[in-house]
Amino acid sequence: MARNYSETRMYPMNITYVLDCIRSLVEANVGYTVWYGREVGNGIETGLNHTITMSSYGEEIIVGVFPAGNQVQVSIYSKNAWPLQLADMGRNKKNADEIFDAIQTGRYLNHPNFLRSKQEDAMAEAQQRQGYVMPPQQGYGMPPQGQPMPPQQGYNMPPQQGYSMPQQGQAMPPQQGYNNPPYQGG
Repeated sequence: MARNYSETRMYPMNITYVLDCIRSLVEANVGYTVWYGREVGNGIETGLNHTITMSSYGEEIIVGVFPAGNQVQVSIYSKNAWPLQLADMGRNKKNADEIFDAIQTGRYLNHPNFLRSKQEDAMAEAQQRQGYVMPPQQGYGMPPQGQPMPPQQGYNMPPQQGYSMPQQGQAMPPQQGYNNPPYQGG
């Protein structure tokens, strides 16, 4: 059996939709993680890793997505991650088929992890476009901006001795109970 597999397909779809399909596959936690992503010419190349399974020590997958007129060209190259693995047991072809299926069916586009990350991206983009800065969070024990923190209630713990920071401009007190010599550098 082969140690790698490659295939290219054309899709009459928007390039953003194709990239979202690939991203949703990764975020659905079905065994893929992003290795790298970069722009190549007028397209995008993404490196994925597939986890170790009973039949494989994992695979490295490179997915290239390029506009081609009114279509999108998707090229997938999958190879064994461990160089001493002699056969892939069909796993590299299965990786390519799984990615192509995710693009063709949009199977993972409604996955909660993907929808949450798309929502976070949209919020961050809108805030950046408007020059918006997140205000400090209220309701999590944080006082309104400009007010000091209130004393903690309900913990009844005495102040810890030896763990407080000295006032600004004062030297750190010597540590008690540690028999380590001072650090001399090097």
